[in-house]
Amino acid sequence: MRWLLLAVPALANQLVTLAPEPQLTTSVAPAVSAASLEPSAQAASIFEPKPFWQPILPSQHIPAGLEVRMNLESGLREARLPQEDQDQSYEFSSQFDHARELAHSGDFAATDAALDDLLEFSHDYRYGYKIIGHEFPWLAQLLCDSQTPVSTKKICLSMLAACLRNNPPAVELVHQADPHFVSAVFTEMRALAQLPATSDRAVLAKRYLSVVQALAPESSPQIDQDVLLELCRWGDQHVRMKALDIAALLYRDAQPGGSQALAKRSQDTHDVQKWVDEFSSGIQQEHVDELHIRNFFNSLYNIKQQMGRNVKVSSGFLDWLSKEAAARKESLGSGLHERDPDQLEFDRRLVESRHLVFGNPMAHRAKHFDDEL
Repeated sequence: MRWLLLAVPALANQLVTLAPEPQLTTSVAPAVSAASLEPSAQAASIFEPKPFWQPILPSQHIPAGLEVRMNLESGLREARLPQEDQDQSYEFSSQFDHARELAHSGDFAATDAALDDLLEFSHDYRYGYKIIGHEFPWLAQLLCDSQTPVSTKKICLSMLAACLRNNPPAVELVHQADPHFVSAVFTEMRALAQLPATSDRAVLAKRYLSVVQALAPESSPQIDQDVLLELCRWGDQHVRMKALDIAALLYRDAQPGGSQALAKRSQDTHDVQKWVDEFSSGIQQEHVDELHIRNFFNSLYNIKQQMGRNVKVSSGFLDWLSKEAAARKESLGSGLHERDPDQLEFDRRLVESRHLVFGNPMAHRAKHFDDEL
């Protein structure tokens, strides 16, 4: 068997070489042909790398930083996570060692500069994974140290968020290294929320929330809803929307029969009502994009569907829903979204829920009486 080794997008300037089969020490995925791939598998959009070689489906996007090759027998491209060397050093060992020395000496201005030089590499899938694997304990220590200045914490949070975003192997490393890291982040945010909201503190809060988002949903049990509520009411609109995004993770997918059903959480109705108020208010804000509308609405939908009359939505939300339902019903009739199944499904849910979930189900039946004849 022979493979054609390819350069990944981040290393596009490297040469393409033809190499004989190497003696691999890691396990190799079973051979797969293009014809054997299931249609459902071809729908996947993001390639999830493993330590062994896997075929890349035609519709999949490959994160930068992976090892990629062409299997000349199957005709398929394959990719895997980069293989670590035997020693513990890696590309940025000396730079991070230098940054640690600067922080230990108390020269945080120089520490910030050293970390800022490394920040661009944290967006790369491969480098992000390596940075988390080697530097996460130190970065986490800086975040939780009361002596660390805000400027340094902001750079650490930016680096962690970039390393973890859309990088499941790096997320798994964090959960393995410190299963209670998200709880520690919420402790920091609780202290921050007790201070007046300033532009500098708002940036810090947003970056804390970005790290929490990147580590969800695996860290959902550690999410402190009281802290999120405090940040929603802190006075900064951007922080509020990020806090609502994270709260939506807890409610939008809570199906009635699932393990995350609201009835199984033993949450006080009064506490859930607070989130109903926040979601229904947030969805009515100016310039709210479609993604936020879906997240907030699906959260409200699930809460109302499972808790019924125990929670109430405001008249302002009902007015908003009436206008949205009319606009989306017209859009459904025009066929503009026929090529977007997700949009079609959401629009139908919103239109039908106006009466079935948030209003009088009999009104829905009356409006659709002609369809039943």
